[in-house]
Amino acid sequence: MRLEYLPINRTNIEYRPDRFAVNMAGAVLIFKVSWNPVAHGFFFDLLTRDGEPIIEGRKLVYGQDMLDNISDDRVPEKRIIPFDPSSHAKEIAFDNFMRSVKPYILDLLEGDE
Repeated sequence: MRLEYLPINRTNIEYRPDRFAVNMAGAVLIFKVSWNPVAHGFFFDLLTRDGEPIIEGRKLVYGQDMLDNISDDRVPEKRIIPFDPSSHAKEIAFDNFMRSVKPYILDLLEGDE
């Protein structure tokens, strides 16, 4: 089974955010992902296709759904969870992000909400 993940480009991400569009369940969403050296973490904004903010400044946390607690009809019923499928990494760090740790897109299971 091949897992899908957000196509974040690490090139120059420590200097400028990576911005890209993703089609999830028929909805086009724009992600803006950036590295914050003071907080030692990656943060993201989620926008509609038209640039309307849905989420702003949320930190990516290992093993936690990036879309958790978002009740907005513009967000598809998916989970995006940063993790390392090999289980070697246990946190998101600048050196492992988009190498071993990637934000994987998963379908919600029945009963999840």
